Amino acid sequence: MHAEWIILTVVACVIISKLMSVLGKESGPMAQVKPVMARPVMILNKKNVAIKDVAAFDEQGFLLFARLVFGSVVEAFASGRKETLQMWLAKPVLDAFTKDIDRRQKLGQKVEFSLISIPSAKIIAKKDNPLTITVAFDSEQVNALKDKDGRVLEGDPLIISKLKDVWTFEARNSVKAMWVVTETHSEVAYA
Repeated sequence: MHAEWIILTVVACVIISKLMSVLGKESGPMAQVKPVMARPVMILNKKNVAIKDVAAFDEQGFLLFARLVFGSVVEAFASGRKETLQMWLAKPVLDAFTKDIDRRQKLGQKVEFSLISIPSAKIIAKKDNPLTITVAFDSEQVNALKDKDGRVLEGDPLIISKLKDVWTFEARNSVKAMWVVTETHSEVAYA
């Protein structure tokens, strides 16, 4: 498990690096956030004999990772970058996202999108077998769907929308990805 967290930290650093190069440098309190690896925890049996080392769950580190994945996925979905989506989405979710991207491309539609901020991300559920973590995100986004002639079909390119999304992440033991998004739900905008 410790090796998985090291890999997770490396992936998070790569994503941060790529996002920083695209979005510019962050200032303020978020500029101080750095991924933190979990410290090993010794599990003892009833006789206080060590039975195994496991990595303690680092909730803040996971939420940082989840924010990065959320930002990466919504940006990739808006711009139609399927290869990025393949890294983070389980097959059913990927199929739904890809179907929508293909429909937009067939109709010549474009999405004008900016992720302004993610003011809140919190874990609302954890389950074992398989390990799943559900995260609620509040985000501020600019979204507008335009037709091939540039007319706005949905949304507004001048208004920041406040959205609530609930995503479920599932731990996977594969070379491709340690965590994948298995469910996404959008809820009503918040005030």
